Amino acid sequence: MVDNKKQKTDFIFLDLSSRPGDSGGPVFLYDTSGTHLIGINSASNLSKEFAVVYPIHHVKRIVDLAKLIHDSLRKSRENISKKEIK
Repeated sequence: MVDNKKQKTDFIFLDLSSRPGDSGGPVFLYDTSGTHLIGINSASNLSKEFAVVYPIHHVKRIVDLAKLIHDSLRKSRENISKKEIK
């Protein structure tokens, strides 16, 4: 059972079997309030007894950072192109 309080963790460990190729896949929590994306499957132990999940709040930070870098690079390219035209 997951507590409804917002908890920030570095990793989530789940006692479920994981197969090769599951890495990078979404991990959902199903409860009475609905379906929630809780993270991205990142690893498992050799005997496939548990999975290590990267929490979604970390994934969101990485995506936001990637968007900022992309926008910054795009603006830099536009500025360079404008200077070359002059």
